[in-house]
Amino acid sequence: METTDIFTKRFTETLQRLVDHHHVIYPTLPPKGRYFEYLVEKAFRTIRAPATWVKPSTPNAPREDLIVGETRISIKTEAGPKTSPKFIHITKLLTTEKRPWTADSLIQRTIQHLSRYERILMLRAILKLKCQIRRLTVTECQLLLEWDIEPTD
Repeated sequence: METTDIFTKRFTETLQRLVDHHHVIYPTLPPKGRYFEYLVEKAFRTIRAPATWVKPSTPNAPREDLIVGETRISIKTEAGPKTSPKFIHITKLLTTEKRPWTADSLIQRTIQHLSRYERILMLRAILKLKCQIRRLTVTECQLLLEWDIEPTD
């Protein structure tokens, strides 16, 4: 069931502030799992969503993490040294304990699993680049000018 977008600008700004507050206490640890789910729930409550409108589910249950109004939300996090700003990897989307493990059956189970949600909200912790001090010769700088450099997002 598609509904109006519950991830309003006010919601996302509130959630960003809560994540920023988390980083004041834990500067190098992104909020993951149940901790991020709580921040999402808190963001909805902070923007004064009615208490009956925001319903968390049982932690680690094989269903939505949060129901807002009638919208079922799956909350995911992606963090680690290999998190890419260009690609999204959703792990632990569903259990693969059921056989067969063929591509067709896994695709069908994934489609069936995704039908449980209307929205997926994902926090991606992309590690910041470290600063480097490099000494370059003029010749090396001239070589850099010969590269084909394309802008990225």
